[in-house]
Amino acid sequence: MRIKKCFSFLFVLFLFCLLSTEKGFAIVERMNLKQLIDKSNRIIVGMVTDIKSQWENEDGKRLIFTYVTIKIDTYVKGLGSEIVTIKVPGGKVGDLTQWVSDTPHFDLGEKVLLFLRDEYFLVVGGNQGKFSIQDNTILGLNITVYEFINQIGTTLVESSAELLVRRESQKLSTFPVPTHEGNIFLDLFNKQENEYTVYNTRDKFFQDVSADSWTTIMTEDFEEAFPSGLWRVSGDPTWGADDYQPHTGLASAWCASGGSSPLDPAENNYANNMNAWMIYGPFDLSDASDAELLFY
Repeated sequence: MRIKKCFSFLFVLFLFCLLSTEKGFAIVERMNLKQLIDKSNRIIVGMVTDIKSQWENEDGKRLIFTYVTIKIDTYVKGLGSEIVTIKVPGGKVGDLTQWVSDTPHFDLGEKVLLFLRDEYFLVVGGNQGKFSIQDNTILGLNITVYEFINQIGTTLVESSAELLVRRESQKLSTFPVPTHEGNIFLDLFNKQENEYTVYNTRDKFFQDVSADSWTTIMTEDFEEAFPSGLWRVSGDPTWGADDYQPHTGLASAWCASGGSSPLDPAENNYANNMNAWMIYGPFDLSDASDAELLFY
């Protein structure tokens, strides 16, 4: 009698698992870093602030989708709002869970770096386009967020250089200046005969423009309230205005003068393992053929 009860319990448990869980499978192309970057409209760093799953009709089927809200700290590529919501296939509604392979999983309060696009499901390459961050380290890669962002920036610059090399070799009469949706690279790198050469934006690949055609987008002396306007900062300590060694006037900016625990540059070095950002924008360069950034 005990044995019958045991088997009955196991059968009911097994039947419950079959009824409460559905699996789906997706074929996802394996991608390297360059492919993730090239297929991304935006690359962001932020924190998960909300997760909601719901039933939806998709191609005549009732499926569960999860909507993940991210509060963005930094745009590594592209521009946008401070909040983005990502649609992910699968999730849990009540007692029923639908699981889809190769899709990213998110936890409330999780810090993430994401490769996003404006198309279906948003996250590029499924779970390949999501990197979890803990203690300023990219989990699974064992490098800092700063180091990973540097790798992304280097790859973006090299991609621009490849376009320049193709233009030179094909002798095209016109060539669209490569842009990355608001991210500016002052120098472009061209790999020719296994050597890297630095090209300034005024070099032979670009048409010279007269001084009269330049438009000043922004100047900053840090003597008014900072950050304000299109400026934003992140980190703690972080960038802030200070009276230490100004180039002209009365103020300058230093990477650890702001936040809840600012440091005095006259008495301190910046803290170890800082992750401080000072960002200006968005602004539009879609009609520009050249750009220049000067700082002291």
